[in-house]
Amino acid sequence: MRQILLISQGVVNYRIRVLYLALLLFVFVPAAGQSIATLMSKPDKWFGSSEARRIADNILLYQRNAGGWAKGNDYFKEYTGAEKQSVSFKKQLRDCTFDNDATHTELSFLAKAFTATGDNRYIDAFCRGIDLIFEAQYENGGWPQYYQETNRRWSWDNSQWNPEGLEHLITYNDTR
Repeated sequence: MRQILLISQGVVNYRIRVLYLALLLFVFVPAAGQSIATLMSKPDKWFGSSEARRIADNILLYQRNAGGWAKGNDYFKEYTGAEKQSVSFKKQLRDCTFDNDATHTELSFLAKAFTATGDNRYIDAFCRGIDLIFEAQYENGGWPQYYQETNRRWSWDNSQWNPEGLEHLITYNDTR
């Protein structure tokens, strides 16, 4: 009887741990489909809403000094002053990328936000991002995985011809 009780306690403990892990993932991971890319199909008027402005302001918060963005930023969160300061301390990092929808989706969002609001902060950030794209491009037309690189020499190992990122950079002006 004692063995059955211990086994059932073990099963219960296991189920509690699985449930706890599932709750953690549910609470700390953005809801499925919640990304900047999914918002791009919203009506132009929406980009002037308070929700869109909050997201655009978070995009500005995460923009690196080089002009681009890193992967995996949470633009949907309402940040405290201390959290904003913590994010701002990372602006000098050299981890801008064009991969996994980074940089081009932020640029598209900022362009729509500027059009809807006329807020010059959005167009200024947009221009810094476009400057980064031109500055980062290799002579052969490719881009590095991350920018700013310490070694600007092109090689097959560090040049990205990733269709996911590249197609958005090449067709940026052909979005309508």
